[in-house]
Amino acid sequence: MAVTRDEIRTDLRAVTNTMYGHDIGPDWNNLAVPPITLTGLQGEVQANTNAIGNLNANRGAIVEIPAFYGTSGEDPEEWADKFEETFTANGLGNDDAQRFRLAKAKLMGGAADWLKTEGVNIVDWNVNGDHNLRLRVRIIGKYASDEIKDRWLEQLEKIRQGDENVTQYLTRFKYMLKRAGGDAAVAANQQKRIFIRGLKPDFTKDVVMGNPADLNATFQIAKNVERGLEALTDKVQPKGINDEQRRQEPIVQGNVRNNKG
Repeated sequence: MAVTRDEIRTDLRAVTNTMYGHDIGPDWNNLAVPPITLTGLQGEVQANTNAIGNLNANRGAIVEIPAFYGTSGEDPEEWADKFEETFTANGLGNDDAQRFRLAKAKLMGGAADWLKTEGVNIVDWNVNGDHNLRLRVRIIGKYASDEIKDRWLEQLEKIRQGDENVTQYLTRFKYMLKRAGGDAAVAANQQKRIFIRGLKPDFTKDVVMGNPADLNATFQIAKNVERGLEALTDKVQPKGINDEQRRQEPIVQGNVRNNKG
């Protein structure tokens, strides 16, 4: 006796249910197909996509996370700093594993190819005891070109103390120095020279006369001068009296004899 189509379908339904634990249902025009679970690289890509998608789902509007392509005009350390800033701005806390997943998803072009080959052993963003296993460290080491360092050195040569105190000026100076290549690229005497040249005129004379040995000594002299100027200002004009109070003070003219009746 010939087997009918319905019997074959019933048998197939039973087999799939037994083998995969999933019932495809009796309607062959609308089968209940089991969900597909991606594995390997596809699964990782899907996880990265979901992670980025969840940002939009959890927050109505987010700060866009920048991509990095590894081209000659890109500064890898600037990208890494910006990536961390946007990660925090999106309310993702201090989750290095999540940061690592998102960072990998934002590597494009040549940078993505590099990660799949030279960077295949990297395991986290920036917490591993072995710096060679940190994505942040490795990508900066790979793409921080001399051209980029030279651009930062040019900016460092032009640095000037703005509306900031000496400590804030030093912080900005050291950041630019680091981006320019640090001590290996800028000798101690050069650091001192550039720092002094950028100081406000009020500090320059005393700092030069102090003949500091290095950048830290230069900063200490400038800081002492700053404290002295602040103390002098406070003595002449107490902090408790501001411009608004002075404008409201009555002006007494004439002398006592003019007020005698």
